[in-house]
Parts: sequence; C-alpha cells; structure tokens
Amino acid sequence: MTISNLFMTLNNFGMVFPPFSHIYAMSSIAYSTYADKKIVLGDSYKEEVRLLAQNVMTETKSARKIDPTSRLYDYSAN
Repeated sequence: MTISNLFMTLNNFGMVFPPFSHIYAMSSIAYSTYADKKIVLGDSYKEEVRLLAQNVMTETKSARKIDPTSRLYDYSAN
C-alpha cells in the first residue's frame, strides 16, 4: 500500500515510473529482512535489479523524445 500511495502521489506531480519499478524484500513472520539476508542477496533479486535497470534506461530514452509541456490536464473539474 505504501508503494502504491507514493507512486500515485508522485505521478500526480509529474514523476514518471518505468514498468515494474518496485523492488522490495519480502520477509516472513519468523525471520526479519535483516536475518533473511541470503534471500535478499540471492539470484532472484539480482535479476530483478537487472530488469529494473533495463526498464529505467528504456523509460529515460522514451522520456527524452517527449516535450514535457505537451502533457495536458483537464482543469475544468477543479
């Protein structure tokens, strides 16, 4: 829920997020994230970070092609 709220708020201020740009550690009740370090440093997280880096670069290249002042907003509802 925290990530969703941050994304929605920051997006309303004009921040752009690449797809699948959320990475977080999943811990269990028995083990905290700190104690479960081997999972956080495992291959699955390395792959997630690699894909995130690719998505950030793709989004950056796409954003360069768009004039930021061309985005429109309907102010009639305010």
